[in-house]
Amino acid sequence: MRKSTAFGLTALVLGSVAVRLSPLWSFLYWGSDTGEYFAILRDLVRTGHVSTMYDGWGVTYPYFPGMFFLQGGLVHLSGLDLPTVLNILVPILGALSVVPIFLIARRVTGEDRVALFAAALLVGAIPHAYTTAHPAPATVGNLLALTGLLLFLRLRADRAAMIPLVLVSGTLIATHHLSLYFFLLMVLGTIVVHGLARPWRWTAGSTREIAYASLLLVGTFVYWLVYATTFREFILTDVDIRPWWAVLILFGLFMMGLANLTWLQREFRLHPRLKGGQPIAAYLIGFAFAFGWTPCIGPVLGAILRLRALFLPPCRKAWRC
Repeated sequence: MRKSTAFGLTALVLGSVAVRLSPLWSFLYWGSDTGEYFAILRDLVRTGHVSTMYDGWGVTYPYFPGMFFLQGGLVHLSGLDLPTVLNILVPILGALSVVPIFLIARRVTGEDRVALFAAALLVGAIPHAYTTAHPAPATVGNLLALTGLLLFLRLRADRAAMIPLVLVSGTLIATHHLSLYFFLLMVLGTIVVHGLARPWRWTAGSTREIAYASLLLVGTFVYWLVYATTFREFILTDVDIRPWWAVLILFGLFMMGLANLTWLQREFRLHPRLKGGQPIAAYLIGFAFAFGWTPCIGPVLGAILRLRALFLPPCRKAWRC
């Protein structure tokens, strides 16, 4: 890494920290459910465990205790009090999300300027900055999701990435369901996009991706439907589709449809290209990512940058996944 790039990334990290700590100029405690986070962390520090018998509004929090265990560890390791850990250390972790997004962009494009631009966008993007500026589970969940995406992009070329990827994924499953949902979409979307943009081939790398995606799906649904009882009974049932389990069936049918579409692409070479050789599928799916997942700008940016390597000629040499 060049010195100018390292200096730019350092400046962006410091700027990201400043943005996420800026609410402290006006409020010591702010953000949704901060009182509940404090109460659960206080009980964890006192008793050493998070009780699933919980009468608070956030009935699912005890079943996704990853953030609270992390906070409890920070309290013991740093010797700081609970308010300091809640209000300062956790938002700083959220600010560090600019590092994996920088590494993702640099990996798929090979260009430091693009990577710095991606990180700069994440510094002040309101949906991400607001979410990660207070000690919500999404603050840690977003960092884990981006780290998981970075490891997943390495998985095709490097089998050693499987172990840390599984560890990060397991931590994410036990930390935040919505970040996990977007991460799951990114993993499956990356596999499908790769199959649509280029003829699918069963290689050692693609086999690892499919094996990991299958493990992620099984782990996610087992945790949601078997262990996290309040999530299963209160969150999954609070949808506009009746019965609620029809959502799972529709998801399965949708995945089968994408798999069949990928197979058709391989068998019939359905890869129409624009002038200059760029595959049309990459452009169309790129627009779908850009406009479909706007509320979760951080993880979406990683998916968009992944697509960039598919259809910009200067990036083909940097494709290492």
